[in-house]
Amino acid sequence: MAESLKPLYFLVIANEKVGMGHLARCLMLANEARKQNISATFLCPETSPPALQKISDAGFYVHEVPISNPSEALKSQPPGLLVIDIDAPWAYDEKWQHQVKEYGFGLWYITIHDQYTYWADVVMNPNILAETQTFRAQPQTHLLLGPNYFILHPKFQGIRRPTVAVPSSNLTILVTFGGSDPAGLTQQVVASLALLPKGMVNSVLVVVGPLYAKVEELKNQLVDLGLPYTLHQNIPNLELIMLQCDLAITSSGLTYWELSALNIPSLTLSASVREKRTAEYLHEQGYTYLLGHFDAQPTSAQMANTLQGLIEAGIHQKINTVALADKINLRGIETVIEKMKGYL
Repeated sequence: MAESLKPLYFLVIANEKVGMGHLARCLMLANEARKQNISATFLCPETSPPALQKISDAGFYVHEVPISNPSEALKSQPPGLLVIDIDAPWAYDEKWQHQVKEYGFGLWYITIHDQYTYWADVVMNPNILAETQTFRAQPQTHLLLGPNYFILHPKFQGIRRPTVAVPSSNLTILVTFGGSDPAGLTQQVVASLALLPKGMVNSVLVVVGPLYAKVEELKNQLVDLGLPYTLHQNIPNLELIMLQCDLAITSSGLTYWELSALNIPSLTLSASVREKRTAEYLHEQGYTYLLGHFDAQPTSAQMANTLQGLIEAGIHQKINTVALADKINLRGIETVIEKMKGYL
């Protein structure tokens, strides 16, 4: 008889401010773990009802835990491996890390933050930004750094698109900014596309997430601007929409990496403080062209001028999508689960 493995626990937040990217990553890991008979439970402070429902619909236990004492819920749970995918500073407090370990739990961080001291079993940063970082961790802490550990859904395997030049006219452009888009980047980009020369854009594919609060306002804007568009919300197979586009405009979160894995060129705006460093590094390396930041957005006219110049000059003159696609391990999720089993 095979030896039973300890359970997995995911400490994660998903709401209108944070978005859904952290939760999406944890759900992918939980689903992959379930294939190997590893149970998973979600501990969710400050998480919106639609996000909680998404976890339940996926068939996992979920506990709403107080932000004041999120580790309290661990006391009543059998020890296992706690995976933390949260940016909030309290989740990195050294005293808190020791408390979790004292409860008998393994500790695994998914993070880009190198400013903290880690007492965890594992610190994982699948972001390419890890190439530039040094993490303060204990000698026994295992560091998993770089896109070899990137978490992508298995459906992205085997559908990478060949490299083709982005046309200078009749473009199909995908616009998507995650689960909630609190900075209003979708509407800003849509407004800029309407200012491009006639014939440059053939169709705009707009995708918003389950927590996006301005769907009707966005619909009215698209109609008023006269853009040929399709609008989708919370679709299960975003990769099929991605494969229809010539170019994407997005944030530098999970969707950007999915697009890169498909070898689809993307222009980016950072959607949060967390994304700023990543967006700038990707721009510096020539993997994307950074149009701006959520807290320093260009005007619609400025963005349209930049877009027109990039498209006329040739997007592939500015972006080397294939170089980044080659770095991403499409089976990273399997690699990560195998590593996790060593702590269960």
